[in-house]
Amino acid sequence: MQCQMRSDVAMDDGRGEWDEIREFLQQTGRRRELDSLNAGLRKARLDGDFQEELRLLALIQARRQG
Repeated sequence: MQCQMRSDVAMDDGRGEWDEIREFLQQTGRRRELDSLNAGLRKARLDGDFQEELRLLALIQARRQG
């Protein structure tokens, strides 16, 4: 049902359905990448690996900024 609604929105604003799908997949990929980086950050903190923690924090900040 949600997919149908998103498709309708894509048609209403003049964008094609594939553009909407492509945008959704890109956003999902970014979220998964950030989730993976955050998991690595938690592990680095637990292990006491401060250099890895700083490296991951820098990557996370860069990804969030675009």
